[in-house]
Amino acid sequence: MTDEAASGSVAPLDRPALSEALRRLADRTDSANALVVSKLDRASRDTRDLLDLVESATGEGWHLVLLVLDVDATTPVGELMLTVLVAISRFERRRIGERISEALRAKQARGSGSGGPSCSPTKWPTSSTTSGTRASPTRR
Repeated sequence: MTDEAASGSVAPLDRPALSEALRRLADRTDSANALVVSKLDRASRDTRDLLDLVESATGEGWHLVLLVLDVDATTPVGELMLTVLVAISRFERRRIGERISEALRAKQARGSGSGGPSCSPTKWPTSSTTSGTRASPTRR
């Protein structure tokens, strides 16, 4: 199962494939016994959500496997490592948001606007049904 476009910032139960995988792991009638995640930030960027996954794995008897880390999430040391790493990931994500906001404010203060190149009225598309009058601009 894969959540192709889902981000680790989305809660696990709001991600269809992850939610289904967790249901199958908890079901115990299924042969699934591990949740394999490529990277930590694909599992979660929220400390509480990650700890909930670790607690579910421990309590329900399945394994949480992070391919790029050599961490056993079922041990106290593994849980500590994951907690620290997801906290750093969350911090990093929030700092990126702050830097983007600061850059947009600086750009607006310079009068540059916040988007890409603007479309001047002379570049607006004309409508074929209005004999040369300009049509209202369309946003895409």
